Amino acid sequence: MKQDGFHWYAHTRLEKRHAANEPPYEVIEKEGNVALQAGIGYLFAAAMGATANHFDNANAKLFVGNGTQATNATQTALQGASFFGIGMTTNYPSNNGTITSLYFKGVAATDQANFAWTEWGVGRGNATTQEVLLNRKTEALGTKSGGEWSLEVYLSLS
Repeated sequence: MKQDGFHWYAHTRLEKRHAANEPPYEVIEKEGNVALQAGIGYLFAAAMGATANHFDNANAKLFVGNGTQATNATQTALQGASFFGIGMTTNYPSNNGTITSLYFKGVAATDQANFAWTEWGVGRGNATTQEVLLNRKTEALGTKSGGEWSLEVYLSLS
């Protein structure tokens, strides 16, 4: 059986600030992640109208956690003992005028997600519940202990 494929691409940008409205003291940009089977299934179900739960500003989250387990497409959530769902900033998520891309952006305030950020994913849920995770990436982004960290994720299919 011949398989036709598609390419899943992810780009991440993390800006670390000591306080809101200050210039970042560190910027980290990374590429790549793994699309999770449960997330792909969720997207297909949404395409068929089987779910009314969209990835909108109120429900989409950028989940960060302290898990270090290697990413596997069969995982359904972040793997660490500590995780936090960062809410979307105004006007996110967005497709930025394209039909094959999604942009997510959230800001973890001074009192949020203060632990080692060693995994992340885009999902639905709230600050403490991962309803569905589209993707996951294991990578050391640093240990947050106050300050404001802004995370942006760009996903595209081609």
